[in-house]
Amino acid sequence: MSTKLTKSPTATSAASMPTCLTTAWRQFYVLLSHGITTYRNTKLILSLLTKSNTIQHKTKRYLLKLLVLRVVVLIITVLGGIGISYPMNWYSTALNERNKDEFWNYLKLFVCCVCVYVPFVALDGYVGDLLAMRFRQTLTNMLFDVYMTKRAYYHIRFKSDIDNPGQRFGDDIKSFAYGVFDFLNVILKHTLNLLGFSYVLYTIDMSSIPYLIAFSLCGTIFALTVFSQRLTELSYVIMKDQADFVTNIIRIHDSAESIALYNAARHERNWLQMRLETLISDGLVNIRWLAALSAFSEVFRFLSIVFPYMLLAEKYFREEITMGQLSQSVYAFSALLRALNIIINNIPTLTSLSATSTRVGDAILAVHNIHYEHQCNMQQMKNGCHDDDVDDTLDTYTQEAASLLNRDNGTHNHMDAILKSKISTKETDSNVLKLENVSYFAPNSDFLLLHELNLHLQQSTTTSDRGLQSLLIVGYSGCGKSSLFRVISGLWNDGYGHISRPKLKHCLFLPQKPYLPNLPMEFNTLRNQLLFPKYVSSESTMMNDNITATLFHEDDPTANMNEEALSASLIDDQDILNVLEKINLTHLDTYGSDTQNKQALLYCTADWCNCLSVGEQQRLAIGRCLLSKPNMVFVDEATSALDEANECAMYEQLKALDAPIISIGHHKGLAKYHDLVLQFERNGKWKLLQAQQYLNEK
Repeated sequence: MSTKLTKSPTATSAASMPTCLTTAWRQFYVLLSHGITTYRNTKLILSLLTKSNTIQHKTKRYLLKLLVLRVVVLIITVLGGIGISYPMNWYSTALNERNKDEFWNYLKLFVCCVCVYVPFVALDGYVGDLLAMRFRQTLTNMLFDVYMTKRAYYHIRFKSDIDNPGQRFGDDIKSFAYGVFDFLNVILKHTLNLLGFSYVLYTIDMSSIPYLIAFSLCGTIFALTVFSQRLTELSYVIMKDQADFVTNIIRIHDSAESIALYNAARHERNWLQMRLETLISDGLVNIRWLAALSAFSEVFRFLSIVFPYMLLAEKYFREEITMGQLSQSVYAFSALLRALNIIINNIPTLTSLSATSTRVGDAILAVHNIHYEHQCNMQQMKNGCHDDDVDDTLDTYTQEAASLLNRDNGTHNHMDAILKSKISTKETDSNVLKLENVSYFAPNSDFLLLHELNLHLQQSTTTSDRGLQSLLIVGYSGCGKSSLFRVISGLWNDGYGHISRPKLKHCLFLPQKPYLPNLPMEFNTLRNQLLFPKYVSSESTMMNDNITATLFHEDDPTANMNEEALSASLIDDQDILNVLEKINLTHLDTYGSDTQNKQALLYCTADWCNCLSVGEQQRLAIGRCLLSKPNMVFVDEATSALDEANECAMYEQLKALDAPIISIGHHKGLAKYHDLVLQFERNGKWKLLQAQQYLNEK
């Protein structure tokens, strides 16, 4: 995250300076601080881009070629603009001398030069926009690769200082990508103009250059004094207001049914209006400052037109320079002023770039801290690790990112302190679930949810195949039952103790609220929903043939994405139809185009998340379990919306898998489908009972 730069004491000599100069110096220091922060965050982001091993080499070469082309076209454009000033000089002189033939000849030359120059101007704009767009696409893909690995998308929710990460990696990345190239374009273009037109002005009148510099310096001091800091602050605030407003709208859409049932539209409308009012209020302040800046810029622009005439008029009247030289000097003077007044003319760009780079840089560092913590946890597990092997590039970069923002030592010390109280997890190839002295807390909290749990699921004595025992977890609401699943899956690890379990890819967790992926409508078939997440249809998988596509493999760099897509094609439709009968969802044939053809049901498309009831979604999730055949099933009240008959039928199907079931439930009758019952009590206490013993309790 970006460091807070404090103001250094004003030098003693500054006390004797005029008030305006003292204020200007302070504002310049503030702007310099923003510049340093922007530079560090930009270096952070670009270093990640260059070091990332998920970006294809052809993508980097493509971007490099675009950048070189952009620079070449920009140089030609600037040189063309300088060259055009000479025909202007010649036809102006001919016009002043009333030389008709020379005037028309030079005017024709000027028109020809313009005809050649204009296409390069258009090409310059096109290549610049193309480069910014492709850079934004590549950067977004790469950052989402980081965001979507090591479960950073989950853990970042507990970073209270990172608001709206989706907004940061979406709109803010876009503003940053375009802002970087806009700024580089301004710097390069103005530098070339400064060199070229300085030579032009030098050949005509060298004495005017000091006045030019003084005029530009006065405008810069005024702009720094009045506008820079305030506009930077407002830019950051408005980005946050906009993110909060959009997030609230999305939340209303996602929670529409609950809002309707609670009849809470009036409250949501009020909160939405409050956020909109905040956004508009800050926006009004911003546009007032921008209007003032625009007024100052216009006044300064008109003064810059008059100023060269004031400097050179006497020389013209004394016939020391010609009218053409005067016109060329005015043209060169205006170009030089634009180059020297880079701060005045680009305050909105600079303030926006500072705000966006800070927001994106903070989010990136938060994600990499999560990656670093994950790496340290992996190193702590001497005999096993998660499937997602540590990405060396990202881990190395995490330390570099921290050092760039002067957080290296603090980050390592912070992580070392955290690791002293982490639960270690060992993944095995066997169906073993063993918890040894496991105690855990909620993230970023000292509230103990469970104290020193010891649990070892052994061979069952109640099943004919003597498979591993199944476990039912019960207890009062809010005691931490679902939290135990989060600990076992590795989402939470605040606490201590040791866990041994199968690899995550061999387990299936069924949450109380089923997850139905938001596939594009043409791919959102019932078949694809049932095959999720183990199998993915090859038609709905984006191939890496795009020039900016990244080599993303979720938490497993050795995985072959096409492997599972091929497996999906091998699943027979009749097997899926049989599963639909087992989970009592054959009535969904009403969504098919041909109710007589059962197979057509599998390929019909619909917005299943809104079409299916919660009970139907829960049965669909159990259908996924029957198709994927995991080695261990974790059921977190995944039948809570079902009637008793359907709930019993679903557990009968799960038991038929011959895989150990670890369930969370409130219905006492579920104990008959399990061997053991883990009962949560208050203050982190627990007790382990045989299922029959639990059923016999009153």
